Amino acid sequence: MQIITISGIDGSGKSTQLKTLKAYLEEKNKKIASFHAVNFSLVNNILKKKKEKTENKIKEDLNENLEQSSIFEQPAKAVTSGNFFTIFARKIILIIDILRFKKYKAKLISQGIDYLLVDRYFYDQIINIFYLSYKKKIINIAINSNKAKVPIRFSPLLKLAVKITPRPSHSFFIDVTPQIAMDRDRDIEQGQEYLTIKRSLYKKFVKQFNMQIIDGNNEVENVQNRILKKMDI
Repeated sequence: MQIITISGIDGSGKSTQLKTLKAYLEEKNKKIASFHAVNFSLVNNILKKKKEKTENKIKEDLNENLEQSSIFEQPAKAVTSGNFFTIFARKIILIIDILRFKKYKAKLISQGIDYLLVDRYFYDQIINIFYLSYKKKIINIAINSNKAKVPIRFSPLLKLAVKITPRPSHSFFIDVTPQIAMDRDRDIEQGQEYLTIKRSLYKKFVKQFNMQIIDGNNEVENVQNRILKKMDI
């Protein structure tokens, strides 16, 4: 089974490319499975259950029916800050998630899946936790330095996460400028500065994660053709 991961900042076109790639492979009679590391995460499942419990309590109090409660269906806001304990907990749960994924991977192989298409792999979560851990330092460097490099290294737990994460068959980083990303998706809540910093972090670790950089500023079809060419299919 080949694992194909696509990473990038919000608005880079990850979901669009994965949807197009899925259709292309299915036309070739390949068995496809999809995976999203954030949705798979224990953190997300815990928060989702807590949110559902709160929403159900509110609905009961307001005596609302399902048609009246569409406001609760909105996605949760992206996490852009955290204290020491929440960040430490995320690191531990990330490692647990990676171990859970290994079992999930074995299950897919036994089912004869040809390709696992991944939107936001564990590398994306590692970068996000890294950002949360050193947010103030990273922002200060980004604002006051002309250098693109961020002289901060992974913590021992994040190093462990990188080490045990299964290597994808192909890992792509769709690189777009934050301005283009904002123009494509005006609902990005974090703002352009956040996207700029996250893009710099991806580019810092792209070699370590063995990612192939794809210029995402081009048309969707051109980006897809480059991905297919890299995959040699």
